[in-house]
Amino acid sequence: MTSAIPAARSQAASRALAVAVAGLGALVLLGWAFDVTVLKAVIPGLATMKPNTALCFVLGGVGLGLKAERRGGVAGERIATVCGALVLGIGLTTLVEYLLVVNLGVDSLLVHVSPQPGAPHPVRMSEMTALSFACSGGALLLLDAGRGRTASGIMALVSGLVALTALVGYAYGVRALYAIDPFSSVALHTALGFAALAIGVLCARPDRGLVAVTIGNTAGGAMARRLLPLALFLPLTLGWVTLQGERMGLYAASFAVGAHAVSIVVILTGAILWCGTSLNQFDAERRRVALELKRSNEELERFAYVASHDLQEPLRMIRNYVELLGRRYRGKLDADADDFIGFAQDGATRMQRLIEDLLSYSRVNTRGAELQPTDATVALTRALANLHLVIAETGATITHDALPVLPADSSQLEHVFQNLIGNALKFRGADPPVIHVAMAQRDGEAVFDVRDNGIGIDPQYFDRIFVIFQRLHGREQYPGTGLGLAITKRIIERHGGRIWVESQPGQGSTFFFALPATGDSA
Repeated sequence: MTSAIPAARSQAASRALAVAVAGLGALVLLGWAFDVTVLKAVIPGLATMKPNTALCFVLGGVGLGLKAERRGGVAGERIATVCGALVLGIGLTTLVEYLLVVNLGVDSLLVHVSPQPGAPHPVRMSEMTALSFACSGGALLLLDAGRGRTASGIMALVSGLVALTALVGYAYGVRALYAIDPFSSVALHTALGFAALAIGVLCARPDRGLVAVTIGNTAGGAMARRLLPLALFLPLTLGWVTLQGERMGLYAASFAVGAHAVSIVVILTGAILWCGTSLNQFDAERRRVALELKRSNEELERFAYVASHDLQEPLRMIRNYVELLGRRYRGKLDADADDFIGFAQDGATRMQRLIEDLLSYSRVNTRGAELQPTDATVALTRALANLHLVIAETGATITHDALPVLPADSSQLEHVFQNLIGNALKFRGADPPVIHVAMAQRDGEAVFDVRDNGIGIDPQYFDRIFVIFQRLHGREQYPGTGLGLAITKRIIERHGGRIWVESQPGQGSTFFFALPATGDSA
Protein backbone atom coordinates (compact mmCIF):
# COMPACT_ATOMS: atom_id res chain seq x y z
CA MET A 1 0.00 0.00 0.00
CA THR A 2 1.34 3.43 -1.00
CA SER A 3 0.89 6.01 1.77
CA ALA A 4 -0.36 9.47 0.88
CA ILE A 5 2.52 11.61 2.21
CA PRO A 6 5.40 9.81 0.39
CA ALA A 7 3.28 9.74 -2.78
CA ALA A 8 2.70 13.50 -2.57
CA ARG A 9 6.42 14.07 -1.99
CA SER A 10 7.23 11.89 -4.99
CA GLN A 11 4.97 13.93 -7.25
CA ALA A 12 6.40 17.17 -5.83
CA ALA A 13 9.90 15.88 -6.63
CA SER A 14 8.77 15.05 -10.17
CA ARG A 15 7.47 18.60 -10.66
CA ALA A 16 10.71 20.08 -9.30
CA LEU A 17 12.82 17.89 -11.58
CA ALA A 18 10.64 18.89 -14.55
CA VAL A 19 11.37 22.56 -13.85
CA ALA A 20 15.09 21.80 -13.47
CA VAL A 21 15.23 19.89 -16.78
CA ALA A 22 13.36 22.61 -18.69
CA GLY A 23 15.53 25.29 -17.05
CA LEU A 24 18.72 23.43 -17.99
CA GLY A 25 17.64 23.25 -21.63
CA ALA A 26 16.68 26.93 -21.68
CA LEU A 27 20.07 27.99 -20.24
CA VAL A 28 21.96 25.99 -22.87
CA LEU A 29 19.82 27.48 -25.65
CA LEU A 30 20.78 30.92 -24.33
CA GLY A 31 24.39 29.77 -24.35
CA TRP A 32 24.16 28.94 -28.06
CA ALA A 33 22.23 32.12 -28.83
CA PHE A 34 24.83 34.38 -27.15
CA ASP A 35 27.86 32.09 -27.56
CA VAL A 36 28.42 31.55 -23.83
CA THR A 37 30.88 28.65 -23.72
CA VAL A 38 30.33 27.74 -20.07
CA LEU A 39 26.64 27.14 -20.76
CA LYS A 40 27.34 24.96 -23.77
CA ALA A 41 30.12 22.90 -22.15
CA VAL A 42 30.40 22.74 -18.35
CA ILE A 43 33.95 21.35 -18.62
CA PRO A 44 36.05 23.35 -21.13
CA GLY A 45 37.45 21.24 -23.92
CA LEU A 46 34.98 18.40 -23.45
CA ALA A 47 31.60 17.69 -25.06
CA THR A 48 29.01 20.44 -25.50
CA MET A 49 25.27 20.05 -25.17
CA LYS A 50 23.92 20.45 -28.68
CA PRO A 51 21.04 22.86 -29.52
CA ASN A 52 18.62 20.02 -30.35
CA THR A 53 19.53 18.35 -27.09
CA ALA A 54 18.70 21.54 -25.18
CA LEU A 55 15.43 21.89 -27.10
CA CYS A 56 14.46 18.31 -26.22
CA PHE A 57 15.16 18.99 -22.56
CA VAL A 58 12.86 22.03 -22.65
CA LEU A 59 10.12 19.98 -24.33
CA GLY A 60 10.68 17.03 -22.00
CA GLY A 61 10.61 19.23 -18.91
CA VAL A 62 7.38 20.94 -20.00
CA GLY A 63 5.74 17.60 -20.83
CA LEU A 64 6.82 16.03 -17.55
CA GLY A 65 5.65 19.06 -15.56
CA LEU A 66 2.19 18.90 -17.09
CA LYS A 67 1.99 15.14 -16.55
CA ALA A 68 3.11 15.42 -12.92
CA GLU A 69 0.82 18.36 -12.15
CA ARG A 70 -2.32 16.63 -13.49
CA ARG A 71 -4.25 19.90 -13.34
CA GLY A 72 -3.94 21.14 -16.89
CA GLY A 73 -7.11 19.44 -18.07
CA VAL A 74 -7.50 18.32 -21.66
CA ALA A 75 -5.36 21.19 -23.00
CA GLY A 76 -2.51 20.37 -20.64
CA GLU A 77 -2.66 16.69 -21.56
CA ARG A 78 -2.53 17.54 -25.25
CA ILE A 79 0.46 19.83 -24.80
CA ALA A 80 2.26 17.13 -22.80
CA THR A 81 1.51 14.61 -25.58
CA VAL A 82 2.86 16.96 -28.25
CA CYS A 83 6.02 17.57 -26.21
CA GLY A 84 6.59 13.85 -25.73
CA ALA A 85 5.98 13.16 -29.42
CA LEU A 86 8.47 15.86 -30.48
CA VAL A 87 11.15 14.50 -28.14
CA LEU A 88 10.52 10.98 -29.44
CA GLY A 89 10.55 12.20 -33.06
CA ILE A 90 13.83 14.12 -32.76
CA GLY A 91 15.51 11.20 -30.99
CA LEU A 92 14.33 8.61 -33.55
CA THR A 93 15.15 10.84 -36.53
CA THR A 94 18.70 11.35 -35.26
CA LEU A 95 19.12 7.59 -34.77
CA VAL A 96 17.97 7.06 -38.37
CA GLU A 97 20.58 9.58 -39.52
CA TYR A 98 23.29 7.56 -37.80
CA LEU A 99 22.02 4.14 -38.92
CA LEU A 100 21.44 5.06 -42.58
CA VAL A 101 24.33 7.58 -42.80
CA VAL A 102 22.06 10.32 -44.12
CA ASN A 103 21.46 13.95 -43.22
CA LEU A 104 17.75 14.68 -42.74
CA GLY A 105 18.36 18.25 -41.61
CA VAL A 106 17.15 17.77 -38.05
CA ASP A 107 20.57 18.85 -36.71
CA SER A 108 20.08 22.35 -38.12
CA LEU A 109 16.66 23.09 -36.67
CA LEU A 110 18.02 25.84 -34.39
CA VAL A 111 21.69 26.47 -35.21
CA HIS A 112 23.71 25.92 -38.37
CA VAL A 113 27.45 25.30 -37.99
CA SER A 114 29.69 24.55 -40.96
CA PRO A 115 31.22 21.06 -41.06
CA GLN A 116 34.79 20.72 -39.81
CA PRO A 117 37.50 18.22 -40.72
CA GLY A 118 36.68 14.95 -38.98
CA ALA A 119 33.37 16.35 -37.68
CA PRO A 120 30.85 16.45 -40.55
CA HIS A 121 27.92 17.12 -38.19
CA PRO A 122 29.23 19.40 -35.40
CA VAL A 123 25.81 20.10 -33.81
CA ARG A 124 24.36 16.59 -34.03
CA MET A 125 23.60 14.92 -30.69
CA SER A 126 25.42 11.64 -30.02
CA GLU A 127 23.93 8.21 -30.67
CA MET A 128 23.43 7.56 -26.94
CA THR A 129 21.81 10.97 -26.49
CA ALA A 130 19.40 10.25 -29.37
CA LEU A 131 18.56 6.84 -27.90
CA SER A 132 17.91 8.40 -24.51
CA PHE A 133 15.57 11.02 -25.99
CA ALA A 134 13.70 8.35 -27.95
CA CYS A 135 13.20 6.45 -24.68
CA SER A 136 12.32 9.60 -22.70
CA GLY A 137 9.75 10.72 -25.29
CA GLY A 138 8.23 7.26 -25.39
CA ALA A 139 8.12 7.14 -21.58
CA LEU A 140 6.17 10.43 -21.49
CA LEU A 141 3.71 9.28 -24.16
CA LEU A 142 3.04 5.93 -22.46
CA LEU A 143 2.96 7.24 -18.88
CA ASP A 144 -0.85 6.88 -18.64
CA ALA A 145 -1.42 4.45 -21.50
CA GLY A 146 -2.87 1.47 -19.64
CA ARG A 147 -0.80 -1.54 -20.62
CA GLY A 148 1.95 0.77 -21.87
CA ARG A 149 2.73 1.95 -18.34
CA THR A 150 5.25 -0.85 -17.83
CA ALA A 151 6.97 0.08 -21.09
CA SER A 152 7.08 3.69 -19.90
CA GLY A 153 8.96 2.65 -16.77
CA ILE A 154 11.39 0.49 -18.75
CA MET A 155 12.12 3.34 -21.19
CA ALA A 156 12.77 5.72 -18.30
CA LEU A 157 15.18 3.20 -16.78
CA VAL A 158 17.06 2.85 -20.11
CA SER A 159 17.48 6.62 -20.27
CA GLY A 160 18.60 6.66 -16.64
CA LEU A 161 21.12 3.89 -17.33
CA VAL A 162 22.69 5.93 -20.14
CA ALA A 163 22.93 8.89 -17.77
CA LEU A 164 24.47 6.78 -15.00
CA THR A 165 27.06 5.30 -17.37
CA ALA A 166 28.09 8.75 -18.59
CA LEU A 167 28.26 10.20 -15.08
CA VAL A 168 30.42 7.29 -13.90
CA GLY A 169 32.68 7.91 -16.89
CA TYR A 170 33.15 11.54 -15.88
CA ALA A 171 33.65 10.69 -12.20
CA TYR A 172 36.17 7.92 -12.93
CA GLY A 173 37.88 9.76 -15.76
CA VAL A 174 37.07 6.96 -18.23
CA ARG A 175 36.18 8.61 -21.53
CA ALA A 176 34.94 5.43 -23.16
CA LEU A 177 31.91 5.45 -20.83
CA TYR A 178 30.56 8.76 -22.19
CA ALA A 179 32.03 8.94 -25.72
CA ILE A 180 31.48 6.62 -28.68
CA ASP A 181 34.03 8.30 -30.96
CA PRO A 182 36.06 11.51 -30.70
CA PHE A 183 33.19 13.61 -32.07
CA SER A 184 30.19 11.90 -30.49
CA SER A 185 29.91 12.01 -26.72
CA VAL A 186 27.44 12.75 -23.94
CA ALA A 187 28.12 16.07 -22.21
CA LEU A 188 28.23 16.19 -18.41
CA HIS A 189 25.14 18.38 -18.05
CA THR A 190 23.37 16.27 -20.69
CA ALA A 191 23.90 13.21 -18.48
CA LEU A 192 22.59 15.13 -15.46
CA GLY A 193 19.54 16.20 -17.47
CA PHE A 194 18.77 12.62 -18.47
CA ALA A 195 19.13 11.44 -14.87
CA ALA A 196 16.70 14.13 -13.69
CA LEU A 197 14.24 13.41 -16.51
CA ALA A 198 14.27 9.64 -15.85
CA ILE A 199 13.77 10.05 -12.11
CA GLY A 200 11.02 12.60 -12.74
CA VAL A 201 9.11 10.22 -15.02
CA LEU A 202 9.34 7.40 -12.47
CA CYS A 203 8.22 9.69 -9.62
CA ALA A 204 5.31 11.20 -11.57
CA ARG A 205 3.14 8.14 -10.89
CA PRO A 206 4.08 6.93 -7.39
CA ASP A 207 1.14 4.52 -7.27
CA ARG A 208 2.85 2.04 -9.56
CA GLY A 209 6.24 0.80 -10.71
CA LEU A 210 9.55 0.99 -8.87
CA VAL A 211 8.60 4.08 -6.88
CA ALA A 212 5.45 2.38 -5.56
CA VAL A 213 7.59 -0.53 -4.35
CA THR A 214 10.10 1.80 -2.72
CA ILE A 215 7.69 4.08 -0.86
CA GLY A 216 5.14 1.38 -0.07
CA ASN A 217 4.19 0.80 3.56
CA THR A 218 5.17 -2.87 3.26
CA ALA A 219 8.03 -5.19 4.15
CA GLY A 220 9.21 -5.02 0.53
CA GLY A 221 9.18 -1.24 0.66
CA ALA A 222 11.17 -1.20 3.90
CA MET A 223 13.78 -3.55 2.40
CA ALA A 224 14.00 -1.51 -0.82
CA ARG A 225 14.55 1.73 1.09
CA ARG A 226 17.43 0.11 3.00
CA LEU A 227 19.16 -1.73 0.17
CA LEU A 228 18.75 0.69 -2.76
CA PRO A 229 21.10 3.36 -1.37
CA LEU A 230 23.73 0.66 -0.83
CA ALA A 231 23.19 -0.77 -4.30
CA LEU A 232 23.48 2.67 -5.91
CA PHE A 233 26.27 4.34 -3.98
CA LEU A 234 28.40 1.58 -2.44
CA PRO A 235 29.82 0.06 -5.67
CA LEU A 236 30.33 3.49 -7.22
CA THR A 237 32.09 4.92 -4.18
CA LEU A 238 34.28 1.87 -3.59
CA GLY A 239 35.11 1.73 -7.29
CA TRP A 240 36.18 5.37 -7.32
CA VAL A 241 38.31 5.00 -4.17
CA THR A 242 39.93 1.82 -5.51
CA LEU A 243 40.68 3.44 -8.86
CA GLN A 244 42.25 6.49 -7.24
CA GLY A 245 44.49 4.31 -5.07
CA GLU A 246 45.65 2.37 -8.10
CA ARG A 247 46.37 5.57 -10.05
CA MET A 248 48.40 6.89 -7.09
CA GLY A 249 50.52 3.72 -7.21
CA LEU A 250 49.45 2.42 -3.80
CA TYR A 251 48.76 -1.08 -5.18
CA ALA A 252 48.61 -3.06 -8.39
CA ALA A 253 45.49 -3.37 -10.58
CA SER A 254 44.98 -7.05 -9.66
CA PHE A 255 45.00 -6.23 -5.94
CA ALA A 256 42.54 -3.36 -6.55
CA VAL A 257 40.06 -5.63 -8.34
CA GLY A 258 40.28 -8.32 -5.66
CA ALA A 259 39.96 -5.88 -2.75
CA HIS A 260 37.00 -4.19 -4.45
CA ALA A 261 35.22 -7.53 -4.93
CA VAL A 262 35.82 -8.63 -1.34
CA SER A 263 34.61 -5.30 0.04
CA ILE A 264 31.39 -5.47 -1.99
CA VAL A 265 30.71 -9.05 -0.84
CA VAL A 266 31.30 -8.27 2.84
CA ILE A 267 29.23 -5.07 2.94
CA LEU A 268 26.31 -6.43 0.89
CA THR A 269 26.23 -9.65 2.92
CA GLY A 270 26.05 -7.63 6.13
CA ALA A 271 23.31 -5.42 4.66
CA ILE A 272 21.25 -8.43 3.53
CA LEU A 273 21.55 -10.12 6.92
CA TRP A 274 20.55 -6.87 8.64
CA CYS A 275 17.50 -6.52 6.41
CA GLY A 276 16.65 -10.18 6.87
CA THR A 277 16.71 -9.80 10.66
CA SER A 278 14.52 -6.71 10.46
CA LEU A 279 12.06 -8.44 8.14
CA ASN A 280 11.84 -11.43 10.48
CA GLN A 281 10.94 -9.09 13.34
CA PHE A 282 8.43 -7.30 11.11
CA ASP A 283 6.89 -10.61 10.04
CA ALA A 284 6.63 -11.84 13.62
CA GLU A 285 4.89 -8.62 14.65
CA ARG A 286 2.59 -8.81 11.64
CA ARG A 287 1.59 -12.37 12.50
CA ARG A 288 0.93 -11.40 16.11
CA VAL A 289 -1.24 -8.46 15.07
CA ALA A 290 -3.05 -10.58 12.46
CA LEU A 291 -3.76 -13.27 15.06
CA GLU A 292 -5.09 -10.71 17.53
CA LEU A 293 -7.20 -9.10 14.80
CA LYS A 294 -8.61 -12.47 13.76
CA ARG A 295 -9.44 -13.33 17.37
CA SER A 296 -11.01 -9.91 17.90
CA ASN A 297 -13.09 -10.22 14.71
CA GLU A 298 -14.28 -13.68 15.72
CA GLU A 299 -15.29 -12.40 19.15
CA LEU A 300 -17.10 -9.42 17.63
CA GLU A 301 -18.92 -11.63 15.15
CA ARG A 302 -19.86 -14.06 17.91
CA PHE A 303 -21.05 -11.18 20.11
CA ALA A 304 -23.10 -9.66 17.29
CA TYR A 305 -24.70 -13.00 16.52
CA VAL A 306 -25.46 -13.90 20.14
CA ALA A 307 -26.72 -10.41 20.97
CA SER A 308 -28.91 -10.25 17.89
CA HIS A 309 -30.19 -13.79 18.37
CA ASP A 310 -30.97 -13.27 22.05
CA LEU A 311 -32.79 -10.01 21.30
CA GLN A 312 -35.20 -11.81 18.98
CA GLU A 313 -37.30 -13.47 21.70
CA PRO A 314 -38.02 -10.45 23.96
CA LEU A 315 -38.62 -8.30 20.87
CA ARG A 316 -41.08 -10.85 19.51
CA MET A 317 -42.95 -10.72 22.81
CA ILE A 318 -43.03 -6.92 22.71
CA ARG A 319 -44.35 -6.92 19.14
CA ASN A 320 -47.03 -9.49 19.95
CA TYR A 321 -48.34 -7.56 22.95
CA VAL A 322 -48.23 -4.21 21.14
CA GLU A 323 -50.20 -5.73 18.26
CA LEU A 324 -52.64 -7.21 20.81
CA LEU A 325 -53.07 -3.76 22.39
CA GLY A 326 -53.68 -2.31 18.94
CA ARG A 327 -56.37 -4.84 18.04
CA ARG A 328 -58.20 -4.57 21.40
CA TYR A 329 -58.00 -0.89 22.23
CA ARG A 330 -57.47 1.06 18.98
CA GLY A 331 -60.34 3.52 18.72
CA LYS A 332 -61.51 2.81 22.27
CA LEU A 333 -59.04 5.16 23.93
CA ASP A 334 -58.16 8.73 22.98
CA ALA A 335 -56.25 9.74 19.82
CA ASP A 336 -52.94 10.04 21.71
CA ALA A 337 -53.19 6.42 22.84
CA ASP A 338 -53.74 5.31 19.24
CA ASP A 339 -50.64 7.29 18.19
CA PHE A 340 -48.57 5.76 20.99
CA ILE A 341 -49.56 2.25 19.97
CA GLY A 342 -48.69 3.05 16.35
CA PHE A 343 -45.27 4.44 17.33
CA ALA A 344 -44.57 1.33 19.42
CA GLN A 345 -45.52 -0.98 16.55
CA ASP A 346 -43.38 0.95 14.07
CA GLY A 347 -40.40 0.95 16.46
CA ALA A 348 -40.71 -2.79 17.07
CA THR A 349 -40.86 -3.46 13.31
CA ARG A 350 -37.77 -1.35 12.64
CA MET A 351 -35.93 -3.05 15.50
CA GLN A 352 -36.81 -6.44 14.01
CA ARG A 353 -35.39 -5.43 10.63
CA LEU A 354 -32.28 -4.01 12.25
CA ILE A 355 -31.63 -7.23 14.18
CA GLU A 356 -32.15 -9.31 11.03
CA ASP A 357 -29.65 -7.15 9.13
CA LEU A 358 -27.16 -7.35 12.00
CA LEU A 359 -27.47 -11.12 11.91
CA SER A 360 -26.87 -11.08 8.15
CA TYR A 361 -23.83 -8.84 8.60
CA SER A 362 -22.32 -11.04 11.31
CA ARG A 363 -22.93 -14.23 9.31
CA VAL A 364 -21.24 -13.16 6.06
CA ASN A 365 -17.97 -14.90 6.95
CA THR A 366 -19.14 -17.50 9.47
CA ARG A 367 -22.19 -18.79 7.61
CA GLY A 368 -21.00 -18.34 4.02
CA ALA A 369 -20.80 -21.37 1.74
CA GLU A 370 -17.62 -22.53 0.04
CA LEU A 371 -16.83 -20.68 -3.17
CA GLN A 372 -17.86 -22.78 -6.16
CA PRO A 373 -18.14 -22.10 -9.91
CA THR A 374 -21.28 -19.95 -10.05
CA ASP A 375 -23.21 -18.64 -13.02
CA ALA A 376 -23.65 -14.93 -12.31
CA THR A 377 -26.62 -14.82 -14.71
CA VAL A 378 -28.48 -17.35 -12.55
CA ALA A 379 -27.71 -15.36 -9.39
CA LEU A 380 -28.98 -12.17 -11.08
CA THR A 381 -32.15 -13.91 -12.28
CA ARG A 382 -32.93 -15.10 -8.75
CA ALA A 383 -32.35 -11.59 -7.38
CA LEU A 384 -34.75 -10.12 -9.96
CA ALA A 385 -37.36 -12.74 -9.06
CA ASN A 386 -37.13 -11.65 -5.42
CA LEU A 387 -37.68 -8.03 -6.50
CA HIS A 388 -40.43 -8.65 -9.06
CA LEU A 389 -43.16 -6.85 -7.08
CA VAL A 390 -41.08 -3.66 -6.68
CA ILE A 391 -40.00 -3.87 -10.33
CA ALA A 392 -43.65 -4.07 -11.41
CA GLU A 393 -44.75 -1.25 -9.10
CA THR A 394 -42.04 1.15 -10.31
CA GLY A 395 -42.27 0.22 -13.99
CA ALA A 396 -38.53 -0.44 -14.04
CA THR A 397 -36.60 -1.62 -17.10
CA ILE A 398 -33.71 -3.91 -16.18
CA THR A 399 -31.22 -5.29 -18.73
CA HIS A 400 -27.90 -7.07 -18.46
CA ASP A 401 -24.92 -8.22 -20.51
CA ALA A 402 -23.75 -11.81 -20.76
CA LEU A 403 -22.37 -12.62 -17.30
CA PRO A 404 -19.60 -15.13 -16.53
CA VAL A 405 -19.20 -18.22 -14.43
CA LEU A 406 -16.82 -17.45 -11.56
CA PRO A 407 -15.89 -18.74 -8.08
CA ALA A 408 -18.52 -17.44 -5.64
CA ASP A 409 -21.03 -18.21 -2.93
CA SER A 410 -24.15 -18.25 -5.13
CA SER A 411 -26.49 -17.14 -2.32
CA GLN A 412 -24.25 -14.22 -1.38
CA LEU A 413 -23.73 -13.16 -5.00
CA GLU A 414 -27.53 -13.16 -5.37
CA HIS A 415 -27.72 -10.94 -2.26
CA VAL A 416 -25.22 -8.50 -3.83
CA PHE A 417 -27.30 -8.14 -7.01
CA GLN A 418 -30.52 -7.88 -5.03
CA ASN A 419 -29.14 -5.16 -2.76
CA LEU A 420 -27.64 -3.02 -5.54
CA ILE A 421 -30.68 -3.30 -7.82
CA GLY A 422 -33.02 -2.82 -4.84
CA ASN A 423 -31.19 0.41 -3.98
CA ALA A 424 -31.50 1.57 -7.60
CA LEU A 425 -35.27 0.95 -7.40
CA LYS A 426 -35.56 2.66 -4.01
CA PHE A 427 -33.53 5.78 -4.85
CA ARG A 428 -35.21 6.39 -8.19
CA GLY A 429 -35.87 9.73 -9.79
CA ALA A 430 -38.99 11.12 -11.39
CA ASP A 431 -38.69 8.85 -14.45
CA PRO A 432 -39.24 5.08 -14.30
CA PRO A 433 -36.03 3.31 -13.26
CA VAL A 434 -33.71 2.12 -16.04
CA ILE A 435 -31.04 -0.25 -14.73
CA HIS A 436 -28.32 -2.08 -16.64
CA VAL A 437 -25.89 -4.69 -15.31
CA ALA A 438 -22.65 -4.92 -17.34
CA MET A 439 -19.44 -6.90 -16.96
CA ALA A 440 -15.90 -6.66 -18.34
CA GLN A 441 -12.81 -8.82 -17.86
CA ARG A 442 -9.78 -6.81 -16.65
CA ASP A 443 -6.46 -8.14 -15.38
CA GLY A 444 -7.85 -11.43 -14.07
CA GLU A 445 -10.94 -9.82 -12.54
CA ALA A 446 -14.59 -9.81 -13.50
CA VAL A 447 -15.63 -6.16 -13.08
CA PHE A 448 -19.42 -5.74 -12.79
CA ASP A 449 -21.25 -2.44 -12.89
CA VAL A 450 -24.86 -1.72 -11.96
CA ARG A 451 -25.91 1.52 -13.63
CA ASP A 452 -29.15 3.42 -12.91
CA ASN A 453 -30.86 6.72 -13.70
CA GLY A 454 -31.77 7.55 -10.11
CA ILE A 455 -31.21 10.53 -7.83
CA GLY A 456 -27.42 10.06 -7.69
CA ILE A 457 -24.96 10.55 -4.84
CA ASP A 458 -22.73 13.47 -3.96
CA PRO A 459 -19.06 12.34 -4.33
CA GLN A 460 -18.25 13.52 -0.79
CA TYR A 461 -20.38 10.63 0.54
CA PHE A 462 -18.80 7.83 -1.53
CA ASP A 463 -16.88 6.31 1.40
CA ARG A 464 -19.61 6.91 3.96
CA ILE A 465 -22.30 4.88 2.21
CA PHE A 466 -20.38 1.62 2.72
CA VAL A 467 -20.04 2.13 6.50
CA ILE A 468 -22.40 0.29 8.83
CA PHE A 469 -25.46 2.31 10.02
CA GLN A 470 -24.61 5.26 7.75
CA ARG A 471 -27.62 6.88 6.04
CA LEU A 472 -27.79 9.85 3.67
CA HIS A 473 -31.58 10.27 3.93
CA GLY A 474 -34.14 10.23 6.71
CA ARG A 475 -36.34 7.17 7.32
CA GLU A 476 -39.36 9.23 6.32
CA GLN A 477 -37.93 9.62 2.78
CA TYR A 478 -36.41 6.18 2.26
CA PRO A 479 -36.91 3.24 4.63
CA GLY A 480 -34.05 0.96 5.63
CA THR A 481 -31.48 0.23 8.34
CA GLY A 482 -28.32 1.62 6.73
CA LEU A 483 -26.75 -1.86 6.63
CA GLY A 484 -27.42 -2.92 3.03
CA LEU A 485 -24.27 -1.59 1.36
CA ALA A 486 -22.14 -2.50 4.39
CA ILE A 487 -23.30 -6.13 4.02
CA THR A 488 -22.68 -5.97 0.27
CA LYS A 489 -19.15 -4.67 0.80
CA ARG A 490 -18.46 -7.38 3.39
CA ILE A 491 -19.65 -10.10 0.99
CA ILE A 492 -17.51 -8.80 -1.86
CA GLU A 493 -14.43 -8.54 0.37
CA ARG A 494 -15.04 -12.10 1.57
CA HIS A 495 -14.75 -13.10 -2.10
CA GLY A 496 -11.43 -11.24 -2.38
CA GLY A 497 -12.98 -8.38 -4.36
CA ARG A 498 -13.63 -4.66 -4.02
CA ILE A 499 -16.54 -2.26 -4.53
CA TRP A 500 -16.76 1.41 -5.42
CA VAL A 501 -19.21 3.92 -6.86
CA GLU A 502 -19.26 6.70 -9.46
CA SER A 503 -22.10 9.21 -9.37
CA GLN A 504 -23.25 12.81 -9.47
CA PRO A 505 -26.43 14.22 -7.89
CA GLY A 506 -29.33 13.98 -10.33
CA GLN A 507 -27.33 11.95 -12.87
CA GLY A 508 -27.78 8.41 -11.61
CA SER A 509 -25.22 6.11 -10.02
CA THR A 510 -22.96 3.28 -11.14
CA PHE A 511 -21.86 0.77 -8.52
CA PHE A 512 -18.83 -1.27 -9.56
CA PHE A 513 -17.62 -4.44 -7.93
CA ALA A 514 -14.68 -6.59 -9.01
CA LEU A 515 -14.35 -10.29 -8.18
CA PRO A 516 -11.45 -12.64 -8.98
CA ALA A 517 -12.31 -14.46 -12.20
CA THR A 518 -10.45 -17.61 -11.14
CA GLY A 519 -9.20 -19.26 -7.95
CA ASP A 520 -10.67 -19.10 -4.46
CA SER A 521 -10.59 -16.18 -2.04
CA ALA A 522 -12.63 -17.28 0.95
